[in-house]
Amino acid sequence: MEELRQKASEIVRSASDLSLIQISVIILLALFIIAGGIFSYIKSKPRSVKIISSKKTSVDENRIIKVHVAGAVLKPGLYEVREGMRVADAIKAAGGESTDADVEQLNLAERLRDGQKIMVPQKCAGNSLDDPLSAGYHAETSTQSKKININTATAEELESLPGIGPALASRIIKYRREKGFFTSVSGLKNVPGIGQRKFESLKDLVEI
Repeated sequence: MEELRQKASEIVRSASDLSLIQISVIILLALFIIAGGIFSYIKSKPRSVKIISSKKTSVDENRIIKVHVAGAVLKPGLYEVREGMRVADAIKAAGGESTDADVEQLNLAERLRDGQKIMVPQKCAGNSLDDPLSAGYHAETSTQSKKININTATAEELESLPGIGPALASRIIKYRREKGFFTSVSGLKNVPGIGQRKFESLKDLVEI
């Protein structure tokens, strides 16, 4: 028991021998060690990551968009429709397809987008000749139809041909003005924008 008292006295005596500066240094070191441990714990803690998808998948069906419906429809023009509607809805808004429309070439289920142009193509000549009752009618009307003279036709007359718009009609007239009259119908192939495929659809409808 006496020995414990002596040891306690020595500890008290050694602690009293420490200066105020030494005690402050010990306290600072202890605080630094504690702060370092807290920082390491925070740094090693896993962080939750929030993933934000940038892809917009929803469609605002209340939004009004504008589409241009042209070609083989009863009332071609500019129409306002709701976003999310289909090509078939745009054709219906334009009065429906005409009797010579070939809607099989279109994707009627395609969703409409603002500023889109829907061109409804016409059936190629002879597509309906499989019907024996109408074959004679088509043969008669085709021989009676007047061909377009590519040397004298106006821009409006040229635009009445399938696949010929204002730009291509202007090129034909410009070519005619600069190069002179066409000497054959096949000369149309020299006009920029008229390839073999387009020429095949025009050759039976024009003359010189």
